[in-house]
Amino acid sequence: MEPVITINGIQLTKAQSMSVRVALSGFKMELKQAGLGADEHGLAMTEAYLRRLDEILRLIASVKESSEDYGHNFVTTGRSSTCIRCGYTETSADGQQLRPACRTEPPEVEQ
Repeated sequence: MEPVITINGIQLTKAQSMSVRVALSGFKMELKQAGLGADEHGLAMTEAYLRRLDEILRLIASVKESSEDYGHNFVTTGRSSTCIRCGYTETSADGQQLRPACRTEPPEVEQ
């Protein structure tokens, strides 16, 4: 089940909501890998974006948890996969992936 996302009063379709979720997860992985620069401003912006993305993805994960088991909810880019529920990341060199059960409750979202 995808979250209900409304932009300027227009509710997105399930496919559009899924696209937003995947785009947010991909952006988060890109920020973790490359960041927004090594200077003070770039590091601060990277940290701030990652915090906000975590908050949003936790909200999305809480919607998905109501309709799924407690397994990991992976988003994969290349050979790297990250669980949007608990942040567990794995990289597969040979295509084999071991995925322990995800038992992490989503942390509280900052207000």
